[in-house]
Amino acid sequence: MGLPPSVNAAIQASLLSGLSNYLAQILAAWKANRPFELAIAPIFRFFIFTLITTPPNYKWQAFLERTFPTYTTASLRESKKTDDLDMKEKAGPLSPTVPGTAEPGRIDKGNILRKLLLDQCCGGPINTALFIIGMGLLNGNPWEQIQWNIARDFWKFQCAGWKLWPMVALISFSVVPFERRVLFGSLVSLGWTIYLSLLIGEV
Repeated sequence: MGLPPSVNAAIQASLLSGLSNYLAQILAAWKANRPFELAIAPIFRFFIFTLITTPPNYKWQAFLERTFPTYTTASLRESKKTDDLDMKEKAGPLSPTVPGTAEPGRIDKGNILRKLLLDQCCGGPINTALFIIGMGLLNGNPWEQIQWNIARDFWKFQCAGWKLWPMVALISFSVVPFERRVLFGSLVSLGWTIYLSLLIGEV
């Protein structure tokens, strides 16, 4: 029996996150013109953080697709398929037929826009706050320091994210099959995590 799709997504995303930090370390050493010395701790922190946060993000994507399916044809069947995600997670990997992707029909641009707005106005800021909090906890920082980091860094990170992630989300919601969206986002995150690693000094 295979692993549930959210677990597969978490493993894939975590490996890519760790790889991103490794590449960021190489880039930082090159920019500073110093010999490269591998630091395992920041790689481990990025790996663990991504492993923890990917399953909820997978559920979030399932909620968005169930509530606002990309394709409107056979919407009742699509809704049922998405409602059955938890059952399929317990039973095994998702089949290629997933909500809003395999059914032929008209693309609902209104639903795509609704998903985009919800994802960027709700999901994005929550993920930004969780990143600052999670990395602070994994670094062993006291809560007072984490609160100060949120006040200092939240809008800087969020505004930087809004320059990239709305376009990524638009592509994902429009043309990427549901079961591939987390992986697609993780591949984009390869570069994004390098940026974050350099920004917060986790190299």
